[in-house]
Amino acid sequence: MMRILVISSTPWSSENSFGNTFNNIFSGFGDEIEVYNIFCSNEAPDNSIVKEYFQIAPKNLLNKLFGKSTQVGVRFSNQFVEREFVKTANEKKVFNFARKHRFQVMFWARDLLWKIVRWKSESLVDFIVENKIDLIFTPIYYSSYMNDLLQFVAKIAKVPVWGYISDDCYTLKLLNFSPLFWIDRFWKRHKVRKSIDICEKLYVISEIQKQEYETIFHKECKILTKAKDFSQEAPIWTCGSGNFSFVFAGNIGDDRWKSLALIADAIAKLNKENLLCEMHIYTSTPLTRAMRHSLMLPGTTLHGAVTYQELQGIQCNADIQIHVEGLSLKARLLVHQSFSTKLVDLFALGKCIFVVGPRDVASVSHLLNNDAAVVATTANEVYQKLKWLLGHPNQIVEYGRKAYECGKKYHNFASMHAMLKTDFERFMDRAKQRANCNP
Repeated sequence: MMRILVISSTPWSSENSFGNTFNNIFSGFGDEIEVYNIFCSNEAPDNSIVKEYFQIAPKNLLNKLFGKSTQVGVRFSNQFVEREFVKTANEKKVFNFARKHRFQVMFWARDLLWKIVRWKSESLVDFIVENKIDLIFTPIYYSSYMNDLLQFVAKIAKVPVWGYISDDCYTLKLLNFSPLFWIDRFWKRHKVRKSIDICEKLYVISEIQKQEYETIFHKECKILTKAKDFSQEAPIWTCGSGNFSFVFAGNIGDDRWKSLALIADAIAKLNKENLLCEMHIYTSTPLTRAMRHSLMLPGTTLHGAVTYQELQGIQCNADIQIHVEGLSLKARLLVHQSFSTKLVDLFALGKCIFVVGPRDVASVSHLLNNDAAVVATTANEVYQKLKWLLGHPNQIVEYGRKAYECGKKYHNFASMHAMLKTDFERFMDRAKQRANCNP
């Protein structure tokens, strides 16, 4: 039995990106592993993998600061009963305001809170020690407090650390004219470096990230993404010659909404030419006035977020799936190493994917290199590529097949699971050898 500790800023839930991905990574191991989770959120975890949690909630840190509570960390099992995770109306307003505006001072206030309040509790130490952790397998975050937490936990556990990086949290390949941003970047990349330095093994999410981080940190990196079962033949979908439906689901921040607006504008024009089509956007991103004005065009409908299960049904009923990245230089640099885990879900559907994004972004580059989607890499191409696609329904079916084949080649669960299983087995063999040498 191998005991693994995961440290996360968000709750481990199938309804968020972290939980969805880590459910996928750790599924299939059965009784071979036990998973424990320290998370730093007011919200509720929801999964069947984690055996026991330790929660350090921002709400409790604030209560401690103002003398309302003495308990910062809470320990509970996956069979917890009647724990309260519901946000109040005021908490929702604050959370949505922070997500919409993302002022630098808000992030510094959060870091300051973690510096002031004593979160290094005896109960946290007991959680780490009593569960006899063998390995820390954790996302590497771009935040001071999460890196401080990792350093503390690693010091107490005295076990190897394996890091997983899914966004560029270190390089200086970014565009921002705020001096506050760069002060923050230089300070936090110092923290990130300390965390990566203690990692025995590094997993990354894209080939671009692998190349850049191996050069920077002089550590071998392995690509690890969400994976699906591609053991069957590609699904056979049919497509008519009218009333085409498009679906996009996910975060529309970081200029993604501007790329969606290009599609919405093209759809409005195509509908005037009797190439009837409609786009449905499902997102939890707080919408600004500019977003609503640009997206609420004829043929496009905005929806709130839906559950993962509901979304799968919606996507199966659509003809074409949408993936977008921002086209601006700032947006391009921000996600140049990133690969969206949602793409793996789209590959498994075997449905045509229409993409708007720069060709040098990892996810778009992957799709172009494998001809796995119809891609518009500039604003001018959006209308042209859409018109061509809707005028050739046979290509909608063909690109669905190509998407599935890309998933089968690069994101097959059997291959990804075998790689991780081999790494775990080698780790445990070395641990046994060390134990035999030091009886």
